[in-house]
Amino acid sequence: MSVWRKLVTAVKGGATEAAQTVVDSQAIRILEQEIREAKDELRKSDHARTQILAKCKLSQQKVASLQSVSYTHLRAHET
Repeated sequence: MSVWRKLVTAVKGGATEAAQTVVDSQAIRILEQEIREAKDELRKSDHARTQILAKCKLSQQKVASLQSVSYTHLRAHET
């Protein structure tokens, strides 16, 4: 039975070596694709960051506006 296990192990090893050979031969292509994908994700995250900053700025302006209106409203009731 151990002979069969060794045979299966040898076949698995051969398959792994074959797969590694394909990966090695395509390493530059794989690297270039990973770079393209990383650039795309970076562009998407930059766009999302810009949207978040814009929403933050709008929220700050709204708060400032509400504070100004509230302050003016309180001053009108004091007199």
